[in-house]
Amino acid sequence: MKPIRMIAVDMDGTLLDSSQQIPKENAQALIEAARAGIAVVICSGRMVEDVSRFARESDIPCMIASGNGARLLDAPLPGGRIIARHDMPTDGTIQHVLDVLLEEGLIVNGFRDGEVYTVRPAGAPQWQHHLARRKLARIFYGEEPMRQAAQAGLIKIVAVQTKADGSLARARERLRDVAGIETTSSWTDNIEIMPAGVDKGSALRELGAYLGIAPEEIMAIGDQENDRPMLQLAGHSTAMGNATDEIKALCRHQTRTNDEAGVAWAVRRWALGEERA
Repeated sequence: MKPIRMIAVDMDGTLLDSSQQIPKENAQALIEAARAGIAVVICSGRMVEDVSRFARESDIPCMIASGNGARLLDAPLPGGRIIARHDMPTDGTIQHVLDVLLEEGLIVNGFRDGEVYTVRPAGAPQWQHHLARRKLARIFYGEEPMRQAAQAGLIKIVAVQTKADGSLARARERLRDVAGIETTSSWTDNIEIMPAGVDKGSALRELGAYLGIAPEEIMAIGDQENDRPMLQLAGHSTAMGNATDEIKALCRHQTRTNDEAGVAWAVRRWALGEERA
């Protein structure tokens, strides 16, 4: 196999532990990889503002693929430069998507740069989005602001079911053949809607072309369904110990869990060539 020239790492359930922190071991291993000349990419469904803050706080020199590949940056904000951006269509497609999600009674969150739009079904408790608490984005509540944002252009939509009543499965089936979008999930209770052709795999293809790095020279580490495209692309696919069985089955390697600094263990063993018990 070709040596690893890029490491792409998911955030939730992968780089982050269960307390939503980056273990020092993970940060240090990625810092050492960057010093060794390996390109490091944090590849997440989160907003670029959110990913950037985590990277800055841990001093990880990295590129960023946020929004499941909708935003590609050469470094974290505020200094990072946008390499590519991909938005959802602004025609009636997304209005139809919103119709479906709201009819099924799902919590709906729409994302733009620096902004989050959220609609909660009647009876669902109101809460402040964590991005607002951390002062990373402006939050707008209600269906009308969401509809207006969709007309202007959204990065992605995340819908979450409030109870196990089949609503999520019905929404996924109703959206299955809608042109102009891609659907995936980052957890069992959500569905993520992206622009067509945009996913973590497309992000790595774009960044690889930008840097002159082939897919077989990429190590990708993940745990959930939205990581599948980048794991299928990468020559060194690596599943977390806490990954779903489906993700483990498609990967070449398996590392430890996110609470055992599995990213550090994998990076040191397969990218930096250190022996690990």
